[in-house]
This record gives sequence, structure tokens and C-alpha cells, in this order.
Amino acid sequence: MIAAVPLANALAIQVVHGSLLNQEATIDISMYSPESNDWLISGFNLLVTYDQASLSFTGAVEGDFFRDCDWEYFTYREGYQGNCQGCPSGVVRLVASADDPLTIDGPDCYRHTTVPGEAQQLVHMHFLVDHDSAYACDFLPVSFFWSDCEDNHVSSVHGDTTNVVRHVFDYTGESVVDSYTLRDGKAAVPGPDGVPDECEREFTESTPIRSIDFYNGGFRTACPEPPDFLGDIDKNNEPNEIGDVLIFANYFVSGLSAFTFHIQESVVASDINRDGIPLSVADLVLLIQIVIGEGSPWITLEPTYAEYSFRNGTLNVNTELGGAYLVFDGEVEISVLADGADYLLKYREGNTHVLLYLPLGFTPTSGFAGDLVHASGNLLSYEFATFEGQPIIANLVPGPFTVYHTDPDPSDDTKIICFDISEATHCTVVIRNRYWQRVATLLDSTLESGYHCVDWDASGFLNGTYYYIVTAGEQSRTGSMELEK
Repeated sequence: MIAAVPLANALAIQVVHGSLLNQEATIDISMYSPESNDWLISGFNLLVTYDQASLSFTGAVEGDFFRDCDWEYFTYREGYQGNCQGCPSGVVRLVASADDPLTIDGPDCYRHTTVPGEAQQLVHMHFLVDHDSAYACDFLPVSFFWSDCEDNHVSSVHGDTTNVVRHVFDYTGESVVDSYTLRDGKAAVPGPDGVPDECEREFTESTPIRSIDFYNGGFRTACPEPPDFLGDIDKNNEPNEIGDVLIFANYFVSGLSAFTFHIQESVVASDINRDGIPLSVADLVLLIQIVIGEGSPWITLEPTYAEYSFRNGTLNVNTELGGAYLVFDGEVEISVLADGADYLLKYREGNTHVLLYLPLGFTPTSGFAGDLVHASGNLLSYEFATFEGQPIIANLVPGPFTVYHTDPDPSDDTKIICFDISEATHCTVVIRNRYWQRVATLLDSTLESGYHCVDWDASGFLNGTYYYIVTAGEQSRTGSMELEK
């Protein structure tokens, strides 16, 4: 809902309260018709801006209005058409139409509620809120913007009229300026205050009607916990307990559901090292150190540097760790190799999540280092912290171009082919039969440096000898494998 009750037909960007730093957040753009229930629309073209320093746009999907009325076309695009002098850097264009000329069926409705003043959600926009603590307890605006005369308009059902801006309101509902006047007395585009009267001649195929009030919105971020309550993950008013560690550790494999009914409060309380980045493995390690009496909640630790490698499925780190959080692509087999580390492992949302951390039963004298895990799949992301709880910036040490056939069992229908590459390059993996005919292409894309695996489902192929050819840039490796079912 918007923060003020609109007095005319309105398009409003939601005001979202309690948004968390370093987390995904969703904001709605809705349509209101408080004066009557006969505002029927057949399409819209909206332009929305945001601050790229505090917000990262991650996507947009149709709202309830679109789905309930079975509208047929929706798309979005980042950036402007052509150059826009003096325009904000973060911008998203949202376009929808009730009827797609390429389809036969039409929409079911042009308004999905008959209740005056009830919100009709047109679009859900998704953002990632930045982790910088400077944005805590702040307002991050998301606003309408006009780069030219035709931005932010709504089409009538028959296409003979176009509804354009009447007034623009800030997020409190207080009028900022009439659509046809700016602070200097003359509205102009580009700008955030609507369009001037001269724009009316731009609509050659329909009659523009100034009938829509636009309400800007944004995210009101959550305020940080007082220092005394950092570490109170389970929200029982007693910070830095074993229970706080267990819940925090479970978050890495179970997600935000680990915090049950106090998600927002637990996330804010998780910034143990007070670096403005909650939910980090460095926070977890420092919390463990505090609980066992070896760490201090009043010391902010600067990041340190380390190197890691991921070759033939084995992840190796060259410095002692107090914690590691790893995410692998798909459901993979994991063997934990790190001595002196406890671990949690869970397959969730299409990926395998692994957390390695120091045991709680005794006071450790050192961390774990060297080979950490062996995995049968690709490493998507990693996060490391030292034994003392310092965040680690880890740099990959790539290996030479090497190919591994990791599944030599001839009776297994699924064959796994893995390889290391030392730099980002275009790679292909091709399967050929004994006559050197190509029977499958498993990969044809550009990959980042590191360790990669592809699967070949051989269930539909005859027994015999097959060859795999892995190409990385100008280099190529060939190997053979037997299929016996």
C-alpha cells in the first residue's frame, strides 16, 4: 500500500518498511481508482529510477492484475533509449499490453477489482539492498521519471485516449509540483516532475488526458541493533549464547527460515563484527570465539587475503580458517577433508550448501587449512573467515588446462567429465562414437577460470567406445570411455 490515500486515479510505487541490508527486497507498482471503479486500461509504459549505489535491480514480474486479467504481453528493459543528458543512472522501463497481436485469445478483463480505492498490483520489482551500513535506517527512493514526452502513460481500452501525468507526489503523499510546472516555472523533460503542455502534440494517434497522479515510493531500511544486542540471534534478550551459534550456523544451509518468526531482527543482530555486512561466515566465526571466551565483540577486524584452488573437485585454501561457506551447483556428493572442522550440509533451492566451522565442544588452538572438501560438481560461490574471525578476500590460483574423467564405471549411464582452465575462455565438450561421428554436444559457452564439470546421459546410446573432446580456447584434450549396459 502507499503511504497516503490517493484522491484521483493513481499509479503508486510502494513504500516498503524494514528492508534488510544485503538482502533481496520487492516493491510493487499498483493502480488505484478511488473516485470511481470504471478506470479501464489496456496497457502501460512506465519509467522508474533508483539509486544504483544503494540498490541493484535484479528483475521484474507481472503483478496480480496482469495474471488475474490474463494479459498477454509484459517486458522490462534497463537503461534509456538513446542518450539522456542529466538523467539518473539507474532506470528500468516496464511495458505491458492486454492484447498481444501475435495471439488469438484476448484478455479476460481490463480491471480486476470493482472496489474503489483497492490496490491493483501491476508489477513486482526485485532489488538487492546494498550491504553498506551507511544505508541502515535510511530511505532509498524508487521514483517515476520522464526522459521524454511518452514516458509513464496508460492506454485506454480502445486506444483512442492516453492517460498521462496530472500531479507527482513524493512518498509521503505530499504534492511536489504540478506536472506542467517545475521549480523554475516551466516543466521539461527529462525530469522527475511530469511533462509540459508541449508534449501533448507528441500523441498523434490518441488524445492525451491529464488524469493520473503519480506517487513515488522506496525502501525504508531497518535500523541497526544497539551493540549490546548484536549476537542475540535467537532474540531471547541474551546475546552470544550456544543457541545463537546453532541458529546462525543453520542459516547457511537452511536459509532465512532458520530464524523462524524473527527474521528481520535476527539478520540485523548477526553483524557481530560490525562491518555493515550481516549474515557473513566471519560473523559466525567471531560469534563462536566470543561464546567460547576467545573473542571480543568490540573489535572490528579488517579483511585479510588468501589463495585457493579448486582442481579435480578438491578445494584447497592456503591459510588457516575458522569457517567456510560453500555453494555447489546442483545436488552433488561432498566429502569433507578438513581436519578439526564440524560441518553442515544441505541440498536447497537447486544447490548444495556446505558450512565448515570450528567445533563448540572445546576451545580449539588453531583453524583448519589445506584440502577442505572434495565435490562432484561446480563451485558456485565461497566465503572464508580466519580462525580469529577476519573476513578473507580469496584469490583463485588456477591450474593448467587439465581434463578428468571422473566416472570410469562402464555400466553407469551417466558419465561425468570435469576439467580445469586457467583463464576465462570459450569451451566445448563434444562426444563422438568409434566412427568419429558427433553424437552429443555437452557444452558450448564461455566459462570463468576454475574447475568445471558436465554430465552425459548415455542411457539412449549403444554399448561401445566413445570419445570426449574438451576444447578450451586453442587447447584441446581427448579421452575415451566404455559404455557397457
